[in-house]
Parts: sequence; structure tokens; C-alpha cells
Amino acid sequence: NLAVALQDAGRFEEAIQSGQRAVELEPSRLELRRFLAFLLLRLGRFERGWKELAASIPPPTTSSKNSRARRWTGESLAGKSILLHGADSASDLYQFMRFARALKLSGGRTALEVPAEAFRLLRKSDCADIVLAPGEPVLASEYSARLIELPGLLGATEQDIGMSAAYLTAPAPSQRLRAAFKPFAGRLRIGILWQDAPAD
Repeated sequence: NLAVALQDAGRFEEAIQSGQRAVELEPSRLELRRFLAFLLLRLGRFERGWKELAASIPPPTTSSKNSRARRWTGESLAGKSILLHGADSASDLYQFMRFARALKLSGGRTALEVPAEAFRLLRKSDCADIVLAPGEPVLASEYSARLIELPGLLGATEQDIGMSAAYLTAPAPSQRLRAAFKPFAGRLRIGILWQDAPAD
């Protein structure tokens, strides 16, 4: 990919032009748009970068739990409710759910829909008023939005990306897990291997 080679060579403006041209020639290849989005974000061009990133994820093919909700476009949520959904991967979910907190703090009532495999970890997160597992009923919401759209709708910049406070809390280990690790107390070394989609 020419755009990748230009980026690696530090020729960023040419890389953007090449990336744009690739998207125009093959608009169905969403990974090309995602590359362009990350390049723009890397260069601090946040407004356009967030738009390209949201466009790189296709909208869900199935209707959300609240099909009558209006798509949120950035208006005030004071006294309103919103359903947040549409994270297609674990990395997108954990990366963008932090922006849900801003909606909650603005006075909106937020419900966050997460995949079944993430529910145990996220059910006590303070990023949303309520965290929903698949199949759970939800009260009607006035608005809905995909998580990946939130940074752009909120006008996020470099100062908003980092967070000083943790927004994920690991659940307490079970008695069975405690017993399994007890013989190794004080001498256990743990490594973590991240895999975004272990089913693939």
C-alpha cells in the first residue's frame, strides 16, 4: 500500500492524499478508510479523523433494542435518555466507552449495550447509568448512538483522549480462583497476551 509506505517514510501529506485516493477507488474496503482515519488522528486532525473512523465501521445490520430512538447528533441530553451500542470489537468497546461518561455527566441517562463476553467486566462501570447484556429488556430511549461516533460528536481532541481516572474495574476473583493461586502466593509472575477477537 503506497499510503503506508509514505507514512513510514514520514511523508504524511502525501500519505493522506494516497489514502484518500485509495478510499475513492475502493470505497467498499473499510480498512482503507480506517487507515486514513488513524493517520489523520495521529496528525491531530481530529474532526475529520473521527468522521472517517466512524465511517470505517458499517452500521449494524440488525435493529437496536430501541428502533424508535432518534440518532443522536450532539444536542443537549439534559433530562433525556440515550442507548449506546454498536461496538464490533473488544478494542473498540474498551477504547470508546470512556466517552459515554461525558454524556452521563451532562445530565443524560445513559444505557450501554455490551456483548455477553464483556458484561461481567463492565456491569459495574460508572461510564453509564446502566450496562445491558444481550437479551436484556431496556426502557425506551429518546436517542441512540454508536460508541465509535461519540468522540466526533463530542469534539474530542488530544486533551480528551487520555483519562486520569480508571473506568474499568476487574471483578473480584471467585473463591475457586483464589484457592487455585494460593500455592503460588508471592512468587507468581503473570503475563498478559491481548487478543481482540479470540473466536477468529
